[in-house]
This record gives sequence, C-alpha cells and structure tokens, in this order.
Amino acid sequence: MKPLVRHERADLDVEEAVEYYLQHAPEVALPFIDALEQTYRQIQQRPAIVWRVLHGSRDIPAWLQGET
Repeated sequence: MKPLVRHERADLDVEEAVEYYLQHAPEVALPFIDALEQTYRQIQQRPAIVWRVLHGSRDIPAWLQGET
C-alpha cells in the first residue's frame, strides 16, 4: 500500500466539515471521521482517485475552477 499524501486544501476541507458537524450535527462527526479514514485507505490502494473533500450541496465546478 502506498503512503497517503494529502493536499493542504483537502485537509482544510476536512477540518471545515468536522467543525460544521461538531457545531450543527455532533452525532454525525464520528461517523464522518470513520468514513473519511476508510476513504483514505481506499485512496492508498488507488492513488489519484480523490483530490478534494467537498459536500455535494456546494457548487463543485465553481470550487474547482483554477485548481490544479
């Protein structure tokens, strides 16, 4: 398994999501973190499948404009 290399922006996305869940839906925070850890393991097995961590309600194309 390859080591996981996280982008700084992805880490910030995760921090924002966890902070939001802790404030607005604390019962979701731990399941979110568990799912994130599982996803990190999947990324290690298949690198380059996920670049960012964004909620589906966001305007994802606008967020990704100009991203490399």
